[in-house]
Amino acid sequence: MQKRNIYKGCNIENASYSVTNCAERTALFSAVADGEKEFVAICVVGGKNGEITDYAFPCGVCRQAHCLNFAMQISKYLLVKVKMI
Repeated sequence: MQKRNIYKGCNIENASYSVTNCAERTALFSAVADGEKEFVAICVVGGKNGEITDYAFPCGVCRQAHCLNFAMQISKYLLVKVKMI
């Protein structure tokens, strides 16, 4: 039976851009630290100042982190655009 855990992430900003960590990697690293090794899907939702107006695409570093470590296991990569109520 597959687990259905949901891991959330947030951007961790730093004046030194290379030290900044994106929300996608924060969620991924939280899951891995919690012992997760298999993923059903990754869902990315976001927008400027918390207002979701368009799709939020992962940056290249996040794509690389996901692909190098889990590409063969992830069956769905979702980009979602929804209005906050």
